[in-house]
Amino acid sequence: MLRERALDPLTAKRMQKIEQHYLYLSTQLQEVNNKLDQDWFEYLEKKKANQ
Repeated sequence: MLRERALDPLTAKRMQKIEQHYLYLSTQLQEVNNKLDQDWFEYLEKKKANQ
């Protein structure tokens, strides 16, 4: 029932900011995860080459 009501302008603006921060953090975490995966793969490849 409460979800059917529109948010007041101030709360709507705050919610939009929260959503923007959430999207930014999600994107940054994915990029960090991809970089760590890449670094780990490169480390394993170097380790194989040295054996």
